[in-house]
Amino acid sequence: MAGAAAGRLAEGVRLLADRRFRRWFVARWVSVTGSTISPAALAWAILHMGGGASGIAAVLLGGPIVFLALSPIGGVLADRYPRITIMVVCQIVSGAAQALSAALILTGTATVPTLAGLALLAGAAGAFFTPASQGVLPALVATEHMAAANALRQIANNSVMIIGPSVAGAVIAVCGAGWVLAWDSVTFAVSGVLLADVRVPARSHDKPRQPIRMDLVEGWAAFRSRRWLVILSLVSTVTGAAWVAAINVLGPLAARDTLGGPLGWGIVQSAIGVGFIAGSMTALAVRPHRIGLVVAGGYVPDIVFLGTLASGAPLAIVAASAIAAGSSATFQMIVWQSHLQTVVPDEHLSRVMSTVNMLGGLGVPIAYGTVGAATAAFGVRPIQWACAAIVAAAAVTAFTSREVRRLRAEPAADLAAAEAPA
Repeated sequence: MAGAAAGRLAEGVRLLADRRFRRWFVARWVSVTGSTISPAALAWAILHMGGGASGIAAVLLGGPIVFLALSPIGGVLADRYPRITIMVVCQIVSGAAQALSAALILTGTATVPTLAGLALLAGAAGAFFTPASQGVLPALVATEHMAAANALRQIANNSVMIIGPSVAGAVIAVCGAGWVLAWDSVTFAVSGVLLADVRVPARSHDKPRQPIRMDLVEGWAAFRSRRWLVILSLVSTVTGAAWVAAINVLGPLAARDTLGGPLGWGIVQSAIGVGFIAGSMTALAVRPHRIGLVVAGGYVPDIVFLGTLASGAPLAIVAASAIAAGSSATFQMIVWQSHLQTVVPDEHLSRVMSTVNMLGGLGVPIAYGTVGAATAAFGVRPIQWACAAIVAAAAVTAFTSREVRRLRAEPAADLAAAEAPA
């Protein structure tokens, strides 16, 4: 067992020796160093302008909503045209949007509507970039290395998530929020240059070009034909909404009452980040065979974590459960995404991934829009318990699906094998 794990760790190192993968990997990491910290910078800039909570919501929610709306179109284009080209163009657009935001903030001419409009532009670029990025990885690494490639990417991303907010806070305090956004624009430019030099084999699709509407229908059919995929995607819609409500919105309120305020909540957030790193390292070393059980079982630590928050447990217990939840969530995500990139045909991959992305994020704006009123009516702890119960119900739904339970790691475990009679 230890020898196999060591061999898989060495496999990850060997991947970085490949020039194409290394440039893709560095490009993605550089971009993340900016995009991870830019939301906080925007929020502080809006507060400095006197925009308040409504201004922050208008700017930070607009981009994700546009992302969800345009993701299916992004998937269609990524299955039609060279994915690297789409990624480069999107990085240019995103970099320009952030550069203009930075300039407006630094010159004192920014307004909430202008920043919201630029955030919409960046969100639209992300809707086209993400399915192209997810679809291009199978062209860079062999099927058997897919999990290692995704794990390496998450290790790099999660390390930024731990360090980035503290660095961003210091820069905002000393220099101002505009300089953080300026850095974000630079990272987009550097990422675009690196990606432009990544060469992938040209795809030859025998089918004649058809209207976008037909491509959308075809992509939806490819998604819907895999029952396990539909079930797990809908489960992620529900669990994502519950997580956002219980952690992003209600977490600080619970911490104020039971965890010692901002310091305690900072410890919990750092614990989640440590879990993210641990889960990524685990995914690099371990290759699970029962994909469906891993994905469904990955929600159990989330339930425990939400339960400790809702119950007012001591900080040490909450932090320990946060590490477990973060680790499980990252391991689950890497296993899930790697399996999709392995079993879904290339001509449908970006459209299927864009549908998964859309459903996964669909519950987020709903959660943001409803949790405030629900908390005002019932209180913080009852809503956190409700979120834990929702995640538990979703996990049970996944476990009770035969298609999910029978989902295995081999490409043959796609639709036909997963739905074959017992």
